[in-house]
Amino acid sequence: MGWDYGPEGQDWPVNRGQVWRCGGHIFACGTLLELTYITADLFYCDPPWNNAITSTFRNNARYGAEAGLTWQAVYRGIIRLAAGRPLFVEGGERQADEVQQMLGEQGGLILRRWPITYSRGARPCVLHYAGPAIPAAYGDPSGMDDADTPAWAMGRASGALVADLTAGRGITSRCAQMTGWSSFNIELDSRRVSAALTRMARLTGSEPHLVEPSSGLVPGWLAAGSETSSESAPASG
Repeated sequence: MGWDYGPEGQDWPVNRGQVWRCGGHIFACGTLLELTYITADLFYCDPPWNNAITSTFRNNARYGAEAGLTWQAVYRGIIRLAAGRPLFVEGGERQADEVQQMLGEQGGLILRRWPITYSRGARPCVLHYAGPAIPAAYGDPSGMDDADTPAWAMGRASGALVADLTAGRGITSRCAQMTGWSSFNIELDSRRVSAALTRMARLTGSEPHLVEPSSGLVPGWLAAGSETSSESAPASG
């Protein structure tokens, strides 16, 4: 099955391995498994929930095993890159216990989960948290839609940079813009990156532009054509 992202998917000539910027937001086209590390104050991700979805996204973006053959590989990649920092990650109800088990493999983290909904209430899902203790002021997002939960998380967290390692068409980045955060986003499909850039440009009034690989904006970036190494400066807005 192939997906058509309409005119937005063709607005910008995004290619695999490229890094683009729009305002205070970075968009990389590639797989999170090509990152050795990323510096961020908060991680918010919505990975594919099962192997069928994982395979569909990978095939549509014309990736092979390097993008992860299982949904568990993608989740573990996110957990590795978050490295004990505050992480919110969405998932399906059926996979909730396994996600909690993976999140707990690091040890020493506070684990939480809340029932939320996906796509304007059309489907129930679960929002997971792993990281330092959550202040009481966080409240309870139960029943919220996942279009709103990134802003909920950022509105109650400390920091300035959020990372979305399965960014899609950029919901997290747009929530970041609206809450005064910067964002780092990585997405497999160049068409989805293009759509995210178009939507961010509409929101910010800024013109997206291609970033030189040697800029150091994406530490640990190992995508084809990148010169950025693990010695580069941390990502910043």
